[in-house]
Amino acid sequence: MKEYLMQLLYQYIGDNNPDVLVSLENEAGVTDYLNQQLSTVTHLLSRKDIPDYVMETECMEILTADLKPSKYLYIAAILEEEFPADYLTFLNLGVLRFEVINMIGFCFSSFEAIGSTEENEDDNYLRYLITGAISEYLDSNREKENVSDALQQPTKASR
Repeated sequence: MKEYLMQLLYQYIGDNNPDVLVSLENEAGVTDYLNQQLSTVTHLLSRKDIPDYVMETECMEILTADLKPSKYLYIAAILEEEFPADYLTFLNLGVLRFEVINMIGFCFSSFEAIGSTEENEDDNYLRYLITGAISEYLDSNREKENVSDALQQPTKASR
């Protein structure tokens, strides 16, 4: 059961919190993190009076509690709803995951100012702050692209 829960947790993090997974991979700490998290449910794993499906559900609730709400899913949803052309561009280029992870860093101060909890996930002010930050992020990237394009323009040789 422990190995199965480790796989489920890894999959959950990959699907809902890829920013956390990338950070853990950069620090070579994925296995340590998973083992540390699993140690929080060892008391449940030793119980024989709980059916496996109930144990799995209860363990995953505990294991994923500090990963909720997902900033990744929150930003991806706002990006898709408010900036659909950019969302589709990133999706088609295969960079959506990386761009949303970058946006999480860009939006960090907004999340810190309001807090990121399941209780305020529907807070309009938080949504406006994050939408504004995403807009700034997209605009700054467009400016960088324009500068890069201008620098790459061929020059006419003077004779």
